[in-house]
Amino acid sequence: MKSATYERRDYNVEKIELRDTDEGQLITGMALPFNRDSQDLGGFVERIDPGAVDRTLLANSDVVMLWQHDSTDPITRESTGLKLEIRDVGVYFEAQASDFTERQLDLLQRGVVKQMSFGFLTVRDEWQQETEPVIRTLLDIDLREISPVTWPAYNQTSVAVRSAESVGITLVTDDTDASDEVPQAKSDNTMQETKLKLLTVDMDV
Repeated sequence: MKSATYERRDYNVEKIELRDTDEGQLITGMALPFNRDSQDLGGFVERIDPGAVDRTLLANSDVVMLWQHDSTDPITRESTGLKLEIRDVGVYFEAQASDFTERQLDLLQRGVVKQMSFGFLTVRDEWQQETEPVIRTLLDIDLREISPVTWPAYNQTSVAVRSAESVGITLVTDDTDASDEVPQAKSDNTMQETKLKLLTVDMDV
């Protein structure tokens, strides 16, 4: 049994729609994009190959939608009505508006919560070190969750660093630590700005 590391990626939502249908109101939007470069993740950018989720979504998957990545605040999942569709530009979702609270719907419609995030395990990736910055392409992932989120957490992760090192690439940055540890407070209690670190969770698969 191999050990894999859970990763999350965020991006700005282009459009979340509330639509009236014969089956009731639906929330629709893009869950994750294909062939779109991420922000600089600390010496590299990342993109998702259009075939990266084929194996997951064509199998008997049960991707869950959480609110703000909070497993104690689930919205819905594939087995209870969440629909995911692979299109040319990405994966789109469709969920019943009734699965959201009134406050959640209000925050989405007003653009207070305006990013989507997806959680995954990397099965296969590819690195292009001839470019600057280096490009990591996700070729095959186990998609586990999608979440509307408030804050981006698009920083370098230890699992990406290890993947790069496995093919002989050393990611060097001026101010990004590959560790996901929470920075310790200074002894004089001086507040300082820190980048949000991407949460990783070790899992056995």
